[in-house]
Amino acid sequence: MTSSAPLVTLDDTSPAIVYQPESLWRHLNKQDSVMNNTYSAGYTNATATFVFNGTQIFVYGVVLVPPDEPGVLVSLLQATFFVDGSSSGVQGPPLDGVLRYAWLWYRSSELEPGEHTLLVHVDRGDDKPATTWPWVLDYIQYTPLSSDAATQTQNLSQPTDASPSVTAGLSKGKVAVGSIVGGVLGGIVGLVLPTLAAFVLFVKRRRRGKGLPLSSKEVDLLSERGARNLY
Repeated sequence: MTSSAPLVTLDDTSPAIVYQPESLWRHLNKQDSVMNNTYSAGYTNATATFVFNGTQIFVYGVVLVPPDEPGVLVSLLQATFFVDGSSSGVQGPPLDGVLRYAWLWYRSSELEPGEHTLLVHVDRGDDKPATTWPWVLDYIQYTPLSSDAATQTQNLSQPTDASPSVTAGLSKGKVAVGSIVGGVLGGIVGLVLPTLAAFVLFVKRRRRGKGLPLSSKEVDLLSERGARNLY
């Protein structure tokens, strides 16, 4: 088993993570309390795909505070996780209205050693002006195959002192996800639609904590150019 191998960590800006469609993602920097001060916010029907060689994978993010608008109905945030095309779990946030960093959105079971594909589908992430509540990815960790651990860890430890850039990796689409998305969306519809009505949260005026800003300090990393490799 590879349980002793060190975990490999990828920031959300890694070109190894393929975001589709780009119009449903906002890649922000200058954010506090997150890895490399960046995170990626996904909205309804956004997907993120990552191919890895290993035996287990973990997905971490941020739970933002729901919109604080009295009398406004907000659809409950939800994402479905697929490993190798099979649904592996549906996750939503706690219902306490608290801002949470380094939140473990997903942890896979032990996988057979080898290549695997993780696909995250954002089932519900509201992007309406009054009810904006996206699903947020901060970083991914996985347990590599023991023979690859040293090489992969070295590659992910390069300096990160320049401005982040994910334009090249995203535009090339290094991981082909068209076939994966096509195969799983049909299953998603049958799985998710029956539960949509039940997952509606009535937002009360009083909330504890404050959400991360989505406009005051944001920079869309897709439009930046830089030399930094952000694994």
